[in-house]
Amino acid sequence: MILAGTPAEATGLSTLSVRGTPVSGPARADSMAAIENPALLVGAGNGMVWEGGASRYSLAVRTDRHEGVDPNTGSPYALAQSEVTHPTYLAAVSRVALRGRVGVGVGLSQPIRYSLRTAEEGAPPSKSPQRYSAVEANIQSTAIGAGVGVQLLEGVHLGGSGILFLDKLSLIQAWDVMGTEGMGPDDEVAGQLNPYTGDAIYLYSGAGWHLGGSLGVFVDRWERVHAGVQWIAMGSFQTQGPGRLEVPELLGGVNIPLLASTEMTLPHAIRGGLLLQPVGSVLASLQVDRVLWGGCCGGRSGDVHAQVLHQDGTTVGPEDGIDVDLPPDQYMPRRLENTWALQAGVLASIGEQNRLGGSARWQQSAVPEFAVSAVNLDMTTWCLSAYADHAWQGLTLGLAARHVLVPNRVVDESGWDVRDTSLSEDSGFVDERFSPQFPFAASTNGRYSVSLNSVALRLEVRR
Repeated sequence: MILAGTPAEATGLSTLSVRGTPVSGPARADSMAAIENPALLVGAGNGMVWEGGASRYSLAVRTDRHEGVDPNTGSPYALAQSEVTHPTYLAAVSRVALRGRVGVGVGLSQPIRYSLRTAEEGAPPSKSPQRYSAVEANIQSTAIGAGVGVQLLEGVHLGGSGILFLDKLSLIQAWDVMGTEGMGPDDEVAGQLNPYTGDAIYLYSGAGWHLGGSLGVFVDRWERVHAGVQWIAMGSFQTQGPGRLEVPELLGGVNIPLLASTEMTLPHAIRGGLLLQPVGSVLASLQVDRVLWGGCCGGRSGDVHAQVLHQDGTTVGPEDGIDVDLPPDQYMPRRLENTWALQAGVLASIGEQNRLGGSARWQQSAVPEFAVSAVNLDMTTWCLSAYADHAWQGLTLGLAARHVLVPNRVVDESGWDVRDTSLSEDSGFVDERFSPQFPFAASTNGRYSVSLNSVALRLEVRR
């Protein structure tokens, strides 16, 4: 019952975001080498780059469980909506040493950034039909990498980097403690129901760190064709911090201080790219990414694991003023699948100081239908970008705009809250981490609509 935390460009739509110029990637030796591929560092020369901007993400979910009727009101579920804008950034520095045979670099980026806010004014109690996924969720991981590249042979380069990830997670989530979607008995009027007041509220804020790394190969033996491959190990996202469980009046009406931790395994990825120069003033790039979500997170061992304890380290239970024992180990299934992504870009010089370009990226979804929720959401998408820059005395100032085309995703075979545990093929039952248990889940059937747009300013200095 904890955030699935789909690592994302801004939403869970990509682990390897569109960034830099339209031809940036594992085969483009520029100042972003420390981020894109450490094997590029010799060819990148001496330089630095900074990119900063903003990304706006919106999510709308029309809920279809119970035939679309909210049992708390007897009316159709309200539309759950989230609108979030957050900053984006990256920075990198590269230097060449030992007569151009060795390159070193440092990079700063944000490979994971996801925000969700489905709370309406006046909450709590939250009335959002997506409250059991999250009322509010923020997950981010900042990557600081240091890499070394060497020219092994003429035109052949190898590189490696170590990456420190700084992780943060904050979460407000409703828990359905009775399996009735928050409907609790009214103590004043016998037999009546008090809508939404039966939910418990779980609040958590934690931070942590973990390690990862990458290896790369870069070949620039030919003048008009360069090739690069990068392998990335993203490690395992980890946080620990204080939390609180707000228990409704009908189950004790207490606030329990918690100590919680979260661990989320992240995938390995392989990126391959070609940089082409068909004519002197034009660069073109082709890139293929393979993200091995299935290898890390396709089964139970890859589910998000949270440990929820009393702040004194003991299990939460009746001695804390509630009527049930809270299992200390909570799991959020992801059950992800390996994905492909394809990207093509072009960058053309207009005179001696100006460049124009653009790119298109297709990204495959990693989340199967039965596991979709508002915090375990992914779509098959197209990202279109436009780019322009101007160079002056070693400085290049660029502007990029990106728009993600996201078709609606309709889920009608959710694995959450399937009550038939007979394991028959037609029951829809996956395993007990989807089935009802305290705290209960809720079906995620519905229509999911996403939009994502971003702009970024880019400054590069080369010496």
